[in-house]
Amino acid sequence: MRRTPDEAAVLIARLLMHSGQKRARISERTIKKVAKRRRLRTSFLAMLRGHLEDRALVMIELDDGSWGLMPSKGLQGAPAITAKRFLTEDLEELKRSKESPQVWKRFREEVDVEEGVEEEDA
Repeated sequence: MRRTPDEAAVLIARLLMHSGQKRARISERTIKKVAKRRRLRTSFLAMLRGHLEDRALVMIELDDGSWGLMPSKGLQGAPAITAKRFLTEDLEELKRSKESPQVWKRFREEVDVEEGVEEEDA
């Protein structure tokens, strides 16, 4: 019988706890094994992530198809960033250009540093 997203989250949290690691990668295969599932549907993964977040854990998909797992408290001491401090010029440029597709294209090119990131249709 398949496990619920909550049950899988409990086991994944215990997996991280037993590993002694502060952060770790977990494969899709491991998630399937823990959850007793042959396929990981998007809805299941969304619920699983929610249940992990309820336990102060963050799970994000990595480029290689595996998942990164870490306690959210690892971000509590991180410096805060604000749009007022770091995006004022960008937001003004968008306003001046009336949300120009060329400006958006340039912004995307600057943040899409990895190959394979495709631009969404405007």
